[in-house]
Amino acid sequence: MSRAGVILTTCKSKLEAERIGRALLQKRLAACCITIPEASSLYRWPPRFESGRASPRLQRGGKGKIKSAKEVILLVKTMRAKVGAAEREIKKLHSYKIPAIITWSARNVNKIYLQWMKKMIK
Repeated sequence: MSRAGVILTTCKSKLEAERIGRALLQKRLAACCITIPEASSLYRWPPRFESGRASPRLQRGGKGKIKSAKEVILLVKTMRAKVGAAEREIKKLHSYKIPAIITWSARNVNKIYLQWMKKMIK
């Protein structure tokens, strides 16, 4: 198994996705960022939060309505050692109150590409 990872997030616009991607590249938290425009998302919103807590938690079974939106997918190719810092940077720059940040390990990455990724992130 390689030490590479992939992060997926969705953004409200191509401009926002590119701004986040550029920041990750400049800070060497990503080797490559791909924007995929015109994704169509379906989701339930708004969520319901528990009240009376210092930091609110989401409740189960929120009664929000099903909504749809056009979004831009941002795929971030990185090394697993940089995932935590990349997630923090995405949260800091993202416009959504609850951004989707989904990470998985890349099982197989061709050797030469993996070497390139490591050099871009160092």
